[in-house]
Amino acid sequence: MRRLIDYFSLWRSLLLVVRIIMIYLIMVNFNDAIAIYRMSWPPYKTDGCIILNLHWSDGEITLNSEKKVQGLTKRTGRKVKNSSVFYTLLSEDGITMKAEYIKIPRGLHYDYFDESTGELKGGQIERDEFDFFLRVPDFQKAKQLIFYKTYRGSRPYGMDKKMLLERSDNCELIGKINFL
Repeated sequence: MRRLIDYFSLWRSLLLVVRIIMIYLIMVNFNDAIAIYRMSWPPYKTDGCIILNLHWSDGEITLNSEKKVQGLTKRTGRKVKNSSVFYTLLSEDGITMKAEYIKIPRGLHYDYFDESTGELKGGQIERDEFDFFLRVPDFQKAKQLIFYKTYRGSRPYGMDKKMLLERSDNCELIGKINFL
């Protein structure tokens, strides 16, 4: 009985925890861990938001206009669950400050009144060219916003932040915006 108590002593338990942590740190790519930390809790100072008026045409995103809004912050409650388009916000030294999936609003819902039957009808049209808005944090050191389309397929339970950082052949560049 005494050996059993010694075996599960506090020191041995702490040693086991330290060993598990060391194995985990060796297995995980340290740069990815730092980038995921920066995306989750950006250490950069923000002055508000930049509201971007963007144009989608033939699978490319271009900038129509931008407006900086002081004091307004990006809402964190609404996350995109399934999307093939994401952006990365890069700093002056090339570090990813923020990365998120975005929804491209290609579908346009419409309603009309059919006078012959007296019913309200409707449907949806898929558009190839349209304008939409995106709100991103206004970090002081932000230099460039890059849009990508991924062909990895969507996950049923949301997207993994590590996937946003992976630059692979499954990503296609669809737009770049440089900030002043």
